[in-house]
Amino acid sequence: MIRKRAVLVCAVIVLFSSVLWAQTPPPSGAGTSKRVADIRIQGNSAISTTTILNRIKMKPGDPFEESALNKELKRLFATGYFNDVSVKTEGRPEGVVVTFIVVEKPLIEKIVFRGNARVKSPRLMKKITIKEGDLLDQNLLAQNVAEIKALYVEQGYSNITVDYQLEPSTEAGKAVVVFVVDEGFPIKVKSIKIKGNTHVPSAELEKYMSTKTAWWFIRKGAFDEAQFEGDLERITSYYRQRGFLDATVSSDSEYSDDGKEMHVTIVVNEGKQYQVGELAIDGQLAFDEMEIRRRIKTRTGDPFDQRKIKEDV
Repeated sequence: MIRKRAVLVCAVIVLFSSVLWAQTPPPSGAGTSKRVADIRIQGNSAISTTTILNRIKMKPGDPFEESALNKELKRLFATGYFNDVSVKTEGRPEGVVVTFIVVEKPLIEKIVFRGNARVKSPRLMKKITIKEGDLLDQNLLAQNVAEIKALYVEQGYSNITVDYQLEPSTEAGKAVVVFVVDEGFPIKVKSIKIKGNTHVPSAELEKYMSTKTAWWFIRKGAFDEAQFEGDLERITSYYRQRGFLDATVSSDSEYSDDGKEMHVTIVVNEGKQYQVGELAIDGQLAFDEMEIRRRIKTRTGDPFDQRKIKEDV
């Protein structure tokens, strides 16, 4: 009787243990998650597969996550090598094969200039940064267009227009870059007049100007709009230093009948001149007040000059 009970108890214990084992979930990652079996690249010819794979953080053997694919696509597109990047996946017994499909930017086979009669192509070629054999980069092309335009403006061609176009090459994966220039004509500054400057002589203000009139063949007198705007700012700053805090400076222009020469008028509204009134020193002084005053250059009655006061401080 005692033996039968022992056998029955043992049988129950074995059965109960089997049930507990079947209900316990398998360890995390034990055959339940997908792994990256392989990473492949398609569509590349100019950029090596090794270079592209080095830009990808996902590696074979990593857990496969759908969310990681978008990050890899953004990472590859940010390299600037490609016009388009896509991805496809294939499930296999050993894991997921991930294939990135790239559309490379074409290589620059040749650079051509058209319409540049007054500035020769070798000089323009030295000004640009792109080179034959480079990958085509739209941002760099736009920057080079601006560089070419700036060169012409320096020569007085302020109505210059520059653009670019791409022409197909006889070789696949390459393109010809053509910079199209419309030179227009140069504008020369024939005269400069300053009006409204009752307190400051014109000769004094002209010292702060980079824009000059044309003089024979020695000085071209080319008009540069950005440079001229800087002139107006410097004249305004000069007035502010002399206490004319409300001074404003503007300009007006007249052109010759053929549009090749301009007469510039600078209009100054000086406003009121402010002077330094009482000059006080306050606070807890670590030095004698007279010693401090000897170090201050601003004096009562001087034109109010914010820059000079900052130097004193």
